[in-house]
Amino acid sequence: MAKRTNWKLEFAALLANKRLVGRNRTFIESLHKHYSSGKAMTSGRKHHFFLVKERLAQLDASGTMGDATIEDRCERLMKRTPESSWDRGFVESVQGQNANGHRLSPRQLEILTKIESRYTDEAIAAARGFADNYTVIERTRMVRMANYYHGTPYFRDLSDRVLTDPEFVPTKKQYDSMTKNKYANKVIAGYATPPAYEVGSTVQARAGTTPSNVRRALKVGGVVLSTEEAIKSACKGNRTYKVLPIGSVKPINVEERYIKVRR
Repeated sequence: MAKRTNWKLEFAALLANKRLVGRNRTFIESLHKHYSSGKAMTSGRKHHFFLVKERLAQLDASGTMGDATIEDRCERLMKRTPESSWDRGFVESVQGQNANGHRLSPRQLEILTKIESRYTDEAIAAARGFADNYTVIERTRMVRMANYYHGTPYFRDLSDRVLTDPEFVPTKKQYDSMTKNKYANKVIAGYATPPAYEVGSTVQARAGTTPSNVRRALKVGGVVLSTEEAIKSACKGNRTYKVLPIGSVKPINVEERYIKVRR
């Protein structure tokens, strides 16, 4: 008869192992939380638990040690970086790499130093100050850029959070990354530029590079219903209008660069 596993002791021993760091520790802690809530350890969970345990045992047997200075730096950052952030994920990764006795590359050390600079006492205080001064102006800028990035591979999770949670306040790093880049500058400039066509104006499609669907829809012209639609292009003439094509009941969104006054 197979000996029954004492999971309480197994978890206590593994969590006490100083080599259990980074993503491995996060994983084992999640398993421990699962077990402590009274849920069963499935065969898959058991397999991965013992896989981690075996790896640590092999490291103990080999005598391989990581750089103590790197470990101390990672430990400090684990206490300061937000859960689920890219910074936390990177720290977990290099912490595990170091624990396995692998030396960090110059690029990894450079990134680690940059992350440390973002979580000094001064940087954290500045971030808290940013949150206290996050006004409707900053919120509007974030929403505009979230609309621009929504549906693209970039800032996907952050864009969704901004658009679905009106109470969400980004970190200063998130705000700067999304709203202070070369694409953001062009998008924000589009909103700041006064509309060339007022609501009620009659417009028609320009020739040349105008998309074929716009040319077809505005073949005989259309009436401007709105001048404040979400901008989706980072270029000149990107202000976006809602236009009702003549003879249609369905409006379309079209960028300023593709229309002109209907004569």
